[in-house]
This record gives sequence, structure tokens and C-alpha cells, in this order.
Amino acid sequence: MIDLNKYLNSFLFTCAIGLAGIFPLQAADLEINISNIKNNNGKIQILVYDVAEAFSASKHAEAFASVSMKSLAGKQAVTLHDIPPGDYAVSLFHDENNDNLLNLKRSKIPLEGYGTSRAMSKFDEPGFDRASIKLGPQSKTINIKMYYW
Repeated sequence: MIDLNKYLNSFLFTCAIGLAGIFPLQAADLEINISNIKNNNGKIQILVYDVAEAFSASKHAEAFASVSMKSLAGKQAVTLHDIPPGDYAVSLFHDENNDNLLNLKRSKIPLEGYGTSRAMSKFDEPGFDRASIKLGPQSKTINIKMYYW
């Protein structure tokens, strides 16, 4: 006797896999505009996180994407292409001495510029939930201000 449920489940699974290949999730671009860059020294490090724990702990190696670019005083922009839909939080810093670190005073106050998506001031340290932006199939632009002490 033929088990119709077995064949029906197999058929439905095959159809789902086939449709996933035909209709993949649409990736989008994320443009990041950075303002208030103090000088041309060093580089700007940009880190895009899709995991709250990595963002909260500033684990650079666990960022979804990272970009490093020469610092130019004033404003700069970078566009990340083909980012899958999801929630992302962005942090960045002005690595003026090119050591790949955000240097801090003993009191944990940054010696270099820094910024976070959705931060309202240099005192604002939003967690992943508040800092994250939802990226869907449409490209998105965000603005981040660099803060210095």
C-alpha cells in the first residue's frame, strides 16, 4: 500500500525548496552618512552588527560587516551592498592613530571620536534594540554623528 502522506510531504518540501530558489530574500544597500569628523588623521572604522551580544560587547571580529576608510574632516559616506533583510546596529570610531582600537582614558572616556546608530548625544549608549535599524528589501540611508570629548 502506498503511503500518500509520505509522498505528499516530500512533494511539498521539494516545492518549498524550489520556490526559495526562485524567490530568494532580496538584499538591499545600506548607506551610512557620517558627520562631524574632526580631522584627516587616521581612518574611520565602521562595524555593522546583526547580533546583540556582539554589538554590546564591541566584538569587532563578530561584526556582520566592517569597513575601514581614510578619514576626511567633515562628512563622509559609505554604502554597503547586498545586505540581507534583518536588524542591524552600526558603531563607528575615528582611529586617529591607526592602531585599530578606540583608545580610552583610564576613566573609560574615549580619546578618539565615536558614534552609534540612533545615538542622540555623546552620553547616549543605546543597546542593540534601540540602536538597530530594520533593513528590508529597500535600500536605506542612516546618519551617524561622530562625537569627541
